[in-house]
Amino acid sequence: MSPTTCNNASSLARRLTVVLAALALFMGGAVLAQNRLVVAQGADPTTLDAGMSDGTVTANVISNIYDPLVIRADDMSLVPGLAVSWEAIDESTWRFELRDGVTFHNGEPFTAEAVKFSFDRVLDPERSAPQASYINTIEEVIVVDDLTVDIVTRFPDPILVSRLAKAVAGIVPPGYVQEMGDDHVAQNPVGTGPFVFEEWVRDDRLVLSANADYWRDPPQVDELVFRPIPNLATRTSALLSGDVDLIVNLPVPQAPIVESNNGTKLVAVDIQAGEYLGYNLRLEDSPLQDVRVRRAINHAVDVDAIIQGVLDGYATRRPSPVTPLDFGYAEVAPYPHDVEVALDLLAEAGYPNGEGLSLSFDAPTGRYPMDQQVSEAIAGQLTALGIDVDFEVHEWGNYLGLFKNGQLGDLYLLGWGSITTLDADAALYDELTCGKVYSTYCDEDLDAVLEEARSIIDPERREELYATALQMIHDDPPWLFMYQERSLYGMREAVQWEPRADSILYFYEASID
Repeated sequence: MSPTTCNNASSLARRLTVVLAALALFMGGAVLAQNRLVVAQGADPTTLDAGMSDGTVTANVISNIYDPLVIRADDMSLVPGLAVSWEAIDESTWRFELRDGVTFHNGEPFTAEAVKFSFDRVLDPERSAPQASYINTIEEVIVVDDLTVDIVTRFPDPILVSRLAKAVAGIVPPGYVQEMGDDHVAQNPVGTGPFVFEEWVRDDRLVLSANADYWRDPPQVDELVFRPIPNLATRTSALLSGDVDLIVNLPVPQAPIVESNNGTKLVAVDIQAGEYLGYNLRLEDSPLQDVRVRRAINHAVDVDAIIQGVLDGYATRRPSPVTPLDFGYAEVAPYPHDVEVALDLLAEAGYPNGEGLSLSFDAPTGRYPMDQQVSEAIAGQLTALGIDVDFEVHEWGNYLGLFKNGQLGDLYLLGWGSITTLDADAALYDELTCGKVYSTYCDEDLDAVLEEARSIIDPERREELYATALQMIHDDPPWLFMYQERSLYGMREAVQWEPRADSILYFYEASID
């Protein structure tokens, strides 16, 4: 596929600079190398449209192109973005004062109309935005004047401001989107963010350049390049050889190599996300419809052994999707690893010693730390229990498509996270309520509890509701609750960048010595 490009005066100037630099080198002149940061992650994004963001791989790119109203700083605090201030003017209305003088990369002015257009677009049911449910508490966006907008929610929303710091809430230019259409925007993004889109050669490279007219100081990196390298070992080799400057999801066994190699360094950060083994209850004839089978698996898999043996201790066991850093955390008893209890439960369900129980298991590779190896370890433990496991591994881009199209098997590995809001709602609602894109579970009683918790302001009542919800999902497990990640990155010594607890690759403050 030929690259798509966004042409403007600044990009022409940058290209001219590169040509002159090459000419000077050819003529023997001393010219500094271009200030370029090359980042390798496990896959290409599926879209470059902020409103259609569908996961971290996509968010890593679009977070550098678009700005939301509210930004998560490196310490995860909420700070002004395209909005300079906000306040609740009644229980269901938030007023945002917008930043003056901001323009989109194509020169279109940023106004309250752009905010209304962007949110209305994500919430349009005909578009089926993957994370529309994340901001669907919004009932109406009202333009007060060019630099003031009121966001009215359908009920009191205690975490609206936190929701608006998410990539899906990035603001798009109305004129550009209406003129060019959604398909064009998905491949040729225009935002207000620190980097400007230049080209996208699928499965090879995605190139951004510094926004010289950014409303903050321009970024210190002139050019930002994302390269998809699905294979973990290949990604590490690319770093060691100098082909890339920074890699994500560094394999645990290769961490000592990067740390000891001359010219590279290892950086780690505890993140508010983790992995779980999902039970696909969309499959009506799955043996997992029997809660005894699900409980048996929760007892059968030795998660602690996987953390130590596969992840070398770079994870923390969690008995629920909500962590101690989240609002709404409540302790629940973990399922102890007990093979005898697991076998008893299987026998009660009609599968003595696992006989007759067949489960399909789809696993990703290239998305989470050691995801394929973790999945293989789980499959091995289930097979040892006597269960017939049909195991298949998929590259992340294909895997995500299979998941959203309902084509995964009985078991699947997926991640969760709550760092955007640091609230139990983010860890539970989208992945455990009926009919949501990322949920294969449905319990109307649980839905009622989670709906009430996200629609009231009273913090004490919200804590009570989340304690109830966590006990409900413990007793009727929708997942095998596994662990919270410690994310590993490898980078060249010259790169100055701190990874974030929300796992988003945001490079506004990155630099190269």
